[in-house]
Amino acid sequence: MAAMKKILKTVPLAAVWIMGTMCIGAHAEADIAIGEYIQMGSYAGKPIVWRCVAEDDNGSLMLSDKIICDKPFDAAGAAEGGSHARGVSGGRWSEIRMEYGSNYWGDSNIRCWLNSASAAGGVEWKCQNPPVAENIRANGKGDTHAYSDEAGFLSNFTPEELGAVKTVTQKSILYENEYDPENKAENPHRFNSYTPLIVQNYDTAYGEDVTDRMFLLDIKQVKAVYDNLGDYYLPDRTTLDGGFGYEYWLRTPMSLIPYSTRTVCRDGSEEWAPEGTTKVYIYGGHVECNYAFVATVGVRPAFYLDRDNAVFVSGSGSAEDPYIVSSQEASPLVSDWALPVLSEYDDRYGISELGIGDYRQSITREDFCELAYHTLVSEGAELTAPEHAVFADTDNEKVAALSAAGIIKGRSETEFMPGDNITREEAAVILCRLAGYIGRDIPAAEDTAAYEDEAEISPWAVNEVMAMKAMGIMTGVTAGEFMPRGTYTAEQAVTTMLRVF
Repeated sequence: MAAMKKILKTVPLAAVWIMGTMCIGAHAEADIAIGEYIQMGSYAGKPIVWRCVAEDDNGSLMLSDKIICDKPFDAAGAAEGGSHARGVSGGRWSEIRMEYGSNYWGDSNIRCWLNSASAAGGVEWKCQNPPVAENIRANGKGDTHAYSDEAGFLSNFTPEELGAVKTVTQKSILYENEYDPENKAENPHRFNSYTPLIVQNYDTAYGEDVTDRMFLLDIKQVKAVYDNLGDYYLPDRTTLDGGFGYEYWLRTPMSLIPYSTRTVCRDGSEEWAPEGTTKVYIYGGHVECNYAFVATVGVRPAFYLDRDNAVFVSGSGSAEDPYIVSSQEASPLVSDWALPVLSEYDDRYGISELGIGDYRQSITREDFCELAYHTLVSEGAELTAPEHAVFADTDNEKVAALSAAGIIKGRSETEFMPGDNITREEAAVILCRLAGYIGRDIPAAEDTAAYEDEAEISPWAVNEVMAMKAMGIMTGVTAGEFMPRGTYTAEQAVTTMLRVF
């Protein structure tokens, strides 16, 4: 098992990032100045370079040196579970977000993607309207840059790199009718496209606090980049994935219109024609706006460097030789849906001793037993390992103690196979024995509706699998399929372990 760990929890997105100690060695602390560069993460198979563009109360603000891709801020869609059904009443703006997307940062597609470490297809879309092609306005070549099936942006970072990313709470401006469609906010943010004046009444304007790891700049941060580094805040017309790169999103909405989001673009004094496309006129002003569902606008992520945890392992900080970033404590990866569950488990039992690096990966038989032992002991159980070895292939005392308590068995009389991934039916059997061990009533198998693949479940596991289904502790991969010999992820294991208790 890995060394002791600590957990950092954030409120929005229920973001739980378990931090694990790793040996970095003797390196210089992360002392960075405005204008210096670092390299960490990747996108489209290319490393991402970031530049320190400002210092404020949250620390060192890092902005991606280039637009990394073209993506809509938020796709259209008729699901009413989030902002798409909010902020508008009847008449002119009725259902307008359903047609053009929402400019509300809090549940926008782009925010969900930037802050997700989920594998492809696993990003949780808070507004319930995923960025699918049919709900996005395509560019001149017919490209929608749909990303509903793409892996989360944070999945492109190593745990050591993620350990250098700070979680911060900061203000986000709101559309003036965001929470009350009948009454405008008393002080909506005033629009100005001229960069020196874009901040306007920002400090007193209608907004809310939002907590993120990755985010898009807002107008106040763009103004800071302009003040510190001049025209560096403008797009340079190149992207990591070969997109247009002439405009990029901010997280600030156009406060008068529910679907329009602020963007940074170049002056309106020229036309630009990417090879093989029609000419595009860059309209006047540096900070304008665009419909949320437009595919041609770029994404230029930002974050605050955790200088207390980050270390520079090489590099000089120049554009040609950026600092290569690691961290003293690494942050493993967790799927969106599992974040609140892991937070709850940590609140009750503490998750630091588990030492799991990537919660999305299959859990081994030994690690599953470590989880079961830790949960039982945290609940006050007294488990004792026998003096003699129980299995020939492991001397793990926690495994031995669970075996002595009748909660686990080996794959044979002498072998436990600790490094093998646990199967779903094996997990169900152990969970059922745990439930019985702590005194829960176990229902009879015949009282539970069958799975379509019940014939594939091993005879020694059928009763336990059906009991877990009846108790709502462990269900199938679909409503009708259990997949008994499929593997079980660490986050699934923590989820079902929590349900047992």
